[in-house]
Amino acid sequence: MKKFVSVLFVLFLMVAFSNTVFANVYATDVQVSKTTIALAAADTTIISFRLNENADLGVDVKIYNSSSVLVRTISLTTAEKGVNSVVWDGKDDSGDAVAEDNYSFEVTASDDGYTEWTKIS
Repeated sequence: MKKFVSVLFVLFLMVAFSNTVFANVYATDVQVSKTTIALAAADTTIISFRLNENADLGVDVKIYNSSSVLVRTISLTTAEKGVNSVVWDGKDDSGDAVAEDNYSFEVTASDDGYTEWTKIS
């Protein structure tokens, strides 16, 4: 177990202090259609993002409350290069309306088309 933790720590340091960034498919320009989400039944929020490549294995948009608790995951099975969006209905994964709060969004895209890391700058 000690060896495993040491390996993870070394990997963390390599990533944290490297000057070069490598990636295959990633999301940029994440935008939200509104800054306030009302709790009305029909209220929705559009979360849009731009992909540098096709995400053949899909995209996950994770929504967190101000306590960094994951409240909702919206998944796309695939997404094309360019601008994409998902609609959030203001509900959590159980289908319950979320409380008034500040929410953050995380977009993760996956692709199976690369076998090597590609340098980006």
